[in-house]
Amino acid sequence: MNVRTEVSIFMKDTGIGIADDKKTKVFQRFEKLDEFAQGTGLGLSICKAIAEAMGGNVGFESVYGEGSLFWVFLPCKVDIFSTMVKDDEKGGTVEEKRIIGVEKSARKTILIAEDMQSNYQLVSKILRDHYHLLHAVNGEEAVEIVRSQQIDLLLMDMKMPVLDGLKATAEIRKFNLDIPIIALTAHAFESDRIAAIKAGCNQYLVKPIDRMKLISVLNEYC
Repeated sequence: MNVRTEVSIFMKDTGIGIADDKKTKVFQRFEKLDEFAQGTGLGLSICKAIAEAMGGNVGFESVYGEGSLFWVFLPCKVDIFSTMVKDDEKGGTVEEKRIIGVEKSARKTILIAEDMQSNYQLVSKILRDHYHLLHAVNGEEAVEIVRSQQIDLLLMDMKMPVLDGLKATAEIRKFNLDIPIIALTAHAFESDRIAAIKAGCNQYLVKPIDRMKLISVLNEYC
């Protein structure tokens, strides 16, 4: 019998609270309840994605004019591979079944080019039981790793220091036309997708990363 323990984190404030008609927007991408506040409206949606990837969840209660209480519940130890097997026994999706069958000795190598540690942790949490992972913290480092090592697929953040994802992809395509490069970006505009594809990316995923979309893309290219 498996015993599951949880870490519970609560944060309470006495701010203006959240009106009932805006509560459904709190965890949506690119939504800001206060148009004058700085930011892209991605913070809480990223927190939600990370928590769910770890097998936990987030939520909140709020009374307008009185304040809010946010919480996150996280398992102390997560075994994503076991979770997938359980889902498969119940008739899980084709994408889940295919990723389960990868033996350790046959694991392919994926390079994750990402300067934000939280974003890297989210993606690695999803993939680390099924692939051999490498990490580059900027585009220049990603180019050198692809040049010097055998990489089966590259997950490329578009906005990084030293050398951004677009320039790094273009540089890699000068000497490697075969490696699949998947763009990861917080920008969902069509112009951003076109720019990534034009630079040499094979596919385009918008952050925060959806686990099943990511797995589906990896099954297609890797």
